[in-house]
Amino acid sequence: MRQRREATQGTMAGRRLRGRIGLIASVIGLFVFLGSAQAASAWTLSSVSPSTGCPGETVTFTGSNFSGSTGSAKWSDPSAEFNTSISTTATIQSSTKATAIVPIFLQVQGTGKGSVSIGASNGFGQSNSETFTFKQLQECFKGGGGGEGTTGPTGPTGENGKNGENGKNGTTGATGATGATGKNGENGKNGENGATGATGKTGVTGATGPTGETGK
Repeated sequence: MRQRREATQGTMAGRRLRGRIGLIASVIGLFVFLGSAQAASAWTLSSVSPSTGCPGETVTFTGSNFSGSTGSAKWSDPSAEFNTSISTTATIQSSTKATAIVPIFLQVQGTGKGSVSIGASNGFGQSNSETFTFKQLQECFKGGGGGEGTTGPTGPTGENGKNGENGKNGTTGATGATGATGKNGENGKNGENGATGATGKTGVTGATGPTGETGK
């Protein structure tokens, strides 16, 4: 009897031990399966553009294994005054492209060199990190000159102004050089004959000449 009872107890103990070993093996197998699934679906980040920016600017993430309509972008700025890590919503555009808005860090003195990664909204499959530089707030929010506005329409023509006073006469210029002698002009036509002059007075009778010699 005693031997049977001991044998029965040994058999039951062996069954319990085998059951426990099977349970442990199942749990280990489950962890291995979940780890493999997570590794297979992990998000991969290859680049961010631009790689530096100010709060409110849009950054484009390029990589692989992106899924869903939204994700979580994790930003890290070790030189921030506080809250060195912030998560924001990422918009998934495709399995290789997503966008997110740069959050605001209290960054006024540090170098601003940080990093950013992307993953599912529940934190599953978080990607590797890429370097991102956060610009200092005083640089982001300093006033800048606005661009030139468009040219307005032409206004109406104004009234004519009053005539100005006449200017003073200038000084007399120097005498110019004598010009070349011109060609002789053509001879003029003969004038008309003048009128006949009046008849002169009868002359005085001359004195009687001497008597001639007598002929031979």
